[in-house]
Amino acid sequence: MTQINIATDIPSQINTLERLAMWSCMALRRVNPTLAVTEIANQTAEKVAQTALVQADDGKIRFIGRLSIEVAADYAEDNQYKLWTKALEFGNTQLPAAYKTN
Repeated sequence: MTQINIATDIPSQINTLERLAMWSCMALRRVNPTLAVTEIANQTAEKVAQTALVQADDGKIRFIGRLSIEVAADYAEDNQYKLWTKALEFGNTQLPAAYKTN
């Protein structure tokens, strides 16, 4: 688990969902650089957090982020909680200090 304190660990410049999504993908990739899981039988394992910068057809640079997060098995029966509360941790890691500042 990579614990965060929402009041102190998320940089103040993260003020949109887009920035939060990008920061989250980058942080999870940073603390889990080699963790991979086989999502489909007999296929190559995929890293649980992947990020890339690509140049789109229009010439603009775009960030691509992909996460593979395990979800608790009771997610479908337990509608008392939002789906995101059913996300299970990748492991026990620490968020680097560089991700906590502007």
